[in-house]
Parts: sequence; C-alpha cells; structure tokens
Amino acid sequence: MIPYVLLLQRLRWLLVGLMFLPSVNAFSQNPSSRGMLQPGPNFRIFPSPVTQTETFITRHPSDPNVLFVSANTIDLSTGFISEGVYATTDGGQTWFGSDTCKGAPIGFHRGDPGIAIDKDGRFILIRLGFSPGLYSHFSTDFGRTWSPQLTIATNDQDRATLVSDGDPTSPFYGRTYAAWVRFAPPFPVFFAFTDDGGATWISPAQVNQPFQRCAGGELAMGPNGAVHITWAAVTNVSPFTEDFVGHAVSTDGGATWQVTENAFNMNGIAGTLPQKGNIRVNGLP
Repeated sequence: MIPYVLLLQRLRWLLVGLMFLPSVNAFSQNPSSRGMLQPGPNFRIFPSPVTQTETFITRHPSDPNVLFVSANTIDLSTGFISEGVYATTDGGQTWFGSDTCKGAPIGFHRGDPGIAIDKDGRFILIRLGFSPGLYSHFSTDFGRTWSPQLTIATNDQDRATLVSDGDPTSPFYGRTYAAWVRFAPPFPVFFAFTDDGGATWISPAQVNQPFQRCAGGELAMGPNGAVHITWAAVTNVSPFTEDFVGHAVSTDGGATWQVTENAFNMNGIAGTLPQKGNIRVNGLP
C-alpha cells in the first residue's frame, strides 16, 4: 500500500543501514564495545528533493560490488509516485540512478517496488500500477534503461517481493520468484516466477488457503533451490495488527508448497508511533 505523503518509511532498519553504507568497510569493530560492530558515517546515495521511502537493497549473486536499491518515490510538486532505481558497481563507493524507473509507460507507475538481480546480472523490478495489478520491468545495463511494462497480475494486491535463485548448484538456477497478498477474501498469498530474466512470467498461482487475513509476503532462498515465503496473519480491522506468522516452502521450484499457516504466534506492532512523529510501523516478517 502506498504511504500517505506525511507518513515516513517503515522501520526496515537493516535495509536502510545497508542502503547508506559508503563501503563494505563502513562497519568497524570497537575493542571497547566487547566486539560489537559500530556503523560508520551515513550519507544519501542519491540526494534529491523527491521523497525516497520504504527502501530495499539487493546484491548481485556473484559480484558483491554490484548493488541495486529501490524505494517509493513521490514528487511532492506534482504528486507523481514511482520507484527510484539506484545502483553501484564499486561496492557502494559511488552511486548512479534515477528517482523514476523509466520503463514505459512512465505515467502508469505507482510505486511499491520489489527488486532482484538474477544470475546474468539482469536487474528486475516489479511494481504496482495506475490501475490494480502487478507489473514488471528489467534492465541489462545496471538500471540505466528499462524494458516496457509487462503485466504479471491484474488483481488488487499489496507490494510484491522478489528473490532470485543465484546458486549454480540449484536445479532452478536463475529462476526469479515474486510473492504477494491478494486484496480479496480470504486474502491469500500468491506467487509467480520467471526463468528468462523477466521477459515472461508464469500465470500467478495461489500458495495457501488461509483461515485469517494475510499481509506481507517475504521471500528467501534456501539450499538446493528451496524457496521460502513468510507472511503475517493479521486482524480484520485497521490497523490490521499482526497475530501470527505463516510459512511456506517449495523444494520443486514452486510446483507444490508445504504450508504452515501458524508457524509461531506474535504480538504485532502495526500502527503509528505518536512519540516519533506518527511514523507508520509494522511487524511483518
């Protein structure tokens, strides 16, 4: 869901920290802190008057110097919402990019990006659109230019996430997965994948049949090509507080899923923090 202009980014501290690291040596070990790592100076990788919120970062599977960052971007002067694309090829020493993914049609973009870099170094970005749906673009030049829009799904859904299988020993090496929650009862998790760097996608498939509304949908790769999805089961009324965490794993490239609707209970934090300027927070996995 796109944030209101006056609400700040979600508390994804790890991702934000990585986004602003000046180099791989930005963490130093202080002998007086009993071995704890301390972050070095922060800096904006792409200074701009455009707001950059809900940041994400991913790394090339075989070249640690190549990083790809995206964010919700809102031009307050026009109200235009898009997806920032920022990249480095020298481990974070220098950055380049744009506050708008320039895959046509640009006016159709509406933010909420998910990002990945596949085995061939292709940048893949998925996003929401002017009308309900999930759409994708890819870049073969580190995000400088982008393919035209490709439709993955036409239903209403929240932000989707991406992960690419970068393990050369995996039977599904190079496959990139997307996962999201559909905004219609029973609010289940869906997924799709591409084997050709985002040029084509399989038709979306439903992962679970939940007994409680789902939110989120985070992806991670495991050994031997196993792909994992986690999500939060939330209450049915605003602010949709997280109640427990669900999990699904596929060991056959998404053909079948082993689903655990309630992997563990949790006390969610969804809502706002008045003592921190009413920033929006959540406890999604």
